[in-house]
Amino acid sequence: MEKELKRLPAEFVRRLREICPSHFLSLSRSFRGREELVFRLNYLRIERQEALKYLESLAFKFKEVNWLKGSFVSAAGSKQFLQASSLYQEGKIYIQGLSSMFAAYTLEAQAGENIGDFCASPGGKTTFLASWLRGNCRIIAFEKQKVRFYKLMANLRHQAAEGVVKAYIFDAGYVFRKYPEYFERILVDAPCSAEGRFLINNPRTWRYWSERKIRESQRRQKRILFSAVKSLKPQGVLVYSTCTFAPEENEEVIDWLLRKFPRTLELEKIKTPFSNVVCGLSSFRGRRFSDSLKLACRIIPAGDMEGFFVAKLRKLKGGGNGSGRENL
Repeated sequence: MEKELKRLPAEFVRRLREICPSHFLSLSRSFRGREELVFRLNYLRIERQEALKYLESLAFKFKEVNWLKGSFVSAAGSKQFLQASSLYQEGKIYIQGLSSMFAAYTLEAQAGENIGDFCASPGGKTTFLASWLRGNCRIIAFEKQKVRFYKLMANLRHQAAEGVVKAYIFDAGYVFRKYPEYFERILVDAPCSAEGRFLINNPRTWRYWSERKIRESQRRQKRILFSAVKSLKPQGVLVYSTCTFAPEENEEVIDWLLRKFPRTLELEKIKTPFSNVVCGLSSFRGRRFSDSLKLACRIIPAGDMEGFFVAKLRKLKGGGNGSGRENL
């Protein structure tokens, strides 16, 4: 494994040893690629019993995720077979990483709520929420880039979520100006350095990695989170997630947000129905973070889960709206 890791940027590997020293081997193995495929039902098009009957008729091995009914794991080699099925072709199932689903699941969205998805494309989490709530919600999805927006719209149409989700080409960093304190729930699956998706045999996944890129991502993440807090109703819930390991894009960003909005936000403990998880860091390379960052979680890659960071925050009632300054 050490020999294989030499193909990745040396500084990235050094940082990884510091971030998760006790899980370094598990993290390293994840860069070889996924051995399992995860998919979920789309309840806007099909119910569980009908889907199970059809899946069993396909004669391929799968198992249901015990903590997330309607989600299934099968061998990675079954992807092409599954995509050729009418279930997939008709938008009745959707292939999506389990960690990605968990981020949306952590939002604990309720029927009838206004939900904001601030970095929505390609729409996996957006449609997860629409499906999970059986369409009984109001979701507004924002995507800044035109090409990515078209991917989002294609997914919404394919999964019958157009009537549930309003989607806009719009910079999430400015949403608060149009929707001040409007949403009960906001999901920010932020653009990031995507370290959790690096593949040793695919240089395109890591070729442009650098610490400078991490800092560039951090600046975008802060802008989006500032907007999200301003757009959130008192007692509303904000879930922040990334598919990167970098503390600068995870703990450091949330620590900044807590200081930016003193007495306005608090981190909540995340219930994790799986064991491949560690709590958020309290420091990294000399930088100290709020002790409450231990309530956030970093998902360690496993056979059916990719590397992810998830933090859940609540906006306090009467806590005000922070400093109100946009300068980040």
